[in-house]
Parts: sequence; structure tokens; C-alpha cells
Amino acid sequence: MKINFLDGSRKSYENAEELKESANSLYESTNKPVALFLLCTSCEELEKAIFCLLVHFKHLKQEQINSIFRLHQSKIILNKTIFIDKTFGYEKGVYLLDGEMLENIDFEKIIQQNDASWKKYKKERESYLYADLQGAKWHHPKSITDLDYMWNETNQKWHTNRAFYKLVEQNGLNDDFNIVSLIVVPPNPKNENDVSVFIGTGKALP
Repeated sequence: MKINFLDGSRKSYENAEELKESANSLYESTNKPVALFLLCTSCEELEKAIFCLLVHFKHLKQEQINSIFRLHQSKIILNKTIFIDKTFGYEKGVYLLDGEMLENIDFEKIIQQNDASWKKYKKERESYLYADLQGAKWHHPKSITDLDYMWNETNQKWHTNRAFYKLVEQNGLNDDFNIVSLIVVPPNPKNENDVSVFIGTGKALP
């Protein structure tokens, strides 16, 4: 059975946009914990959309594809490693990660090495939605004191992921550009127009 990853990418992206809209509405109505949970989920859908595009445009090997879709957390771990922690770029038809070809990166090794960070993220994400017994005391989502800070942090991540989705989507047309050197995300981005993806020449992509 052949999987249509382009269709998967488009549907994941559409769902991410809808979840983001719902998250914004809830946040404005002061239901901030649930809003943050939805925003995290929207980020995960964007991550899925990006990887589906990379598969569709044949930038990944089969073993990398297997690693990405084997476990839910794989996409979350790999997204942070590839698009947040390192310099990601595209040159002469090849995606690069800190100068190394993306298709040569051992995804399975990255996933195994970052299992602890995934568990931490999962615990934080669930704390936005569930009341939970922590030691001898009960946690309630609305008792979280840094919700505004976490919202801004996650919002920045969302816009960064969206910028990378558009970057990968544009390069499906085989338009070369230099190594991405910087992603500029303002403290409180309102939409994708607040995010600039800079290339080696210093010119911002449209």
C-alpha cells in the first residue's frame, strides 16, 4: 500500500491551523491551560506536516521514515533536534544539518538519546489538561503559575515550525537557497509574517 505523504502533510497542516485558532480563542477567554494543551498539539501536527513533506520530496531514507512514524514521540524529538537545536539548510538539492546531509543522520540514535526530554515534555503537556496527584498534593491545571510564559514560548515554537514548513514546501519546487543561519521570532508573534527566515546572504525569504 502506497502512502500519500503529500496528502498527509496538507491535512496535518490544516489541522494545525484549526487547532491554533481554537487555542487562541480559549486563551483569550482565560481558559489558558486547555489553550496551551491545544497549542502543543498544534505544534505536533506541524511537526508531522514537515516530516511528511520531507518524505514526499524524497529527502529521507527508508530507515529514517521508519524511525519517524514508529512512535508518536519520534516526531517531537526529531523536530526539536533538527529544526530548533541545529542549523538547518538546503543547498544544491540537499538538506543539511550543521553541514551534514540530512539523509545521513541517524534518527534512531537521536530518538534514543533524547527519551528523557520527551518524557519531561509529555509530563508538562499533560499537566495543562489533567488534575493529578503529585506526592501528597493534588495538582490542578489552573494552579500553574507560568502559563503566560509557557504560552509565549510555545507560540514562538509554533511560528518557527510554520516557517520551516513553508521553507520545505517552497523547496519542493527545487528553488535552491543558502544555508539557513537564523530564525528570527519576536517575543509575542501574532502570525507567520512576524517570523523571518534568513539565509546566508542575509536576505529574508518571502
